[in-house]
Order: sequence, then structure tokens, then C-alpha cells
Amino acid sequence: MNVFNISLRHPIPDCPNNHLDPLFPRGMVLLVTEGSMLTDHVTTLNCLQWFSSNVKTKSGGWKLMLRPNVKYFLRQTASKSQPDIKKSLLDILVLLNSLQPCFTKVSAHSDSDYESLSDDDDTVHPSKIISPSSLAGYEDAPDADKTTIETRERLLVEYFAGWAVQNARRFRRFVAITTLAPKDVANCHHIEIFSPKAFLTATSKTLTIKPQ
Repeated sequence: MNVFNISLRHPIPDCPNNHLDPLFPRGMVLLVTEGSMLTDHVTTLNCLQWFSSNVKTKSGGWKLMLRPNVKYFLRQTASKSQPDIKKSLLDILVLLNSLQPCFTKVSAHSDSDYESLSDDDDTVHPSKIISPSSLAGYEDAPDADKTTIETRERLLVEYFAGWAVQNARRFRRFVAITTLAPKDVANCHHIEIFSPKAFLTATSKTLTIKPQ
């Protein structure tokens, strides 16, 4: 059962088209970074398969957040990778296509960064994927050295941490699967940070996961 606060006169703050504010938010937003896909592609694929299987049965909003331009990144990186990595990245791409049917795009340069999520209801917007259209300082070219990838990793996790604050009324949990440790990300105490292996280990035991 969902319980809402209904505002007839004014929309909910940060949600210009929404007059329903859930009092007890449910669901989870899972961020999966490119660093995880590149350094532990098999385990990251398994994490995404876990999400895909659970999102079909869990009530409340379950969303998956990914790097900007993720489909192009996967195609281009797979085309230049060794066969085992290529297979995992293409399997991830197939899985993402099954979760669409369309991405929920988030503008990073508007008065309200999250206006495209303001009236997001699964019956109207069935997409489970959130992909920022762009991020300040984020160089999203598929070809990148280790330093660039680490910088992008940090920028994306920090963006996710800020996004979580703005959307705390809409979701209960915010979990990041990344190669970064919690100490490497500023102001992230309100989100849960896992390596791919730690997340998969936790979810194989129980759905009540605890950060490493």
C-alpha cells in the first residue's frame, strides 16, 4: 500500500508537475559505473542480471543509473575488446535494451536537474534506466586512459550522491556499484557503496544488503 501527501494548490518542490509526495518511499536506485564494467565485467553483468530479475517482482520504483551515452560506450568498447570482455559488454547491452523501452534522460544543465523524473510513474514511464544526458567535466569518449576513467568514476558517483539527496522522497535506498571506496568520494554517507563482488556476495545471502 502506498501513502501519499496530496498538494492541490502547489506542486511538490523540485517536481513541477507532481502533486503527490509519497510519505513512505520504497524501491531502490542502483548506480553501476563504467569502471565496474571494465574491471570486473562478469561480476558486474551478474549484478545487472540480479537487478533485472528483481525489478520485475518488486513493488515500488526500482531504477538503474548508468554513465552518459552508455549504449554507445558499450558498443564502441566491445568492438575493441578481447572476446571474453566483448561478450560480457554485449550481454550488458542486450540486458539494458530489455529494460528500456526508453531511457529516462536527466539534464545536467537546467534549472531543475531532475525535471524529467518529476512525474515518473512506472505505469506511464516504464523505463527502468536513468542516464544523465551530460555531466560537467565528464569526458565521455569511449577511448580513455586509466586516469580519465577514474576521474569519470568519481564525477559520476558524486553526481549520484547529489541526485540521491534531491530524490530522497521518492526512493528508499541508493546503492552504487563502483571501483571507488567510500573514502574516495566526498559527501557520500547517505548512499551505499559496493564493489561488484561485494554487492553480489551480499545479495546472494539476503536482500537486506549492507555496504562494505
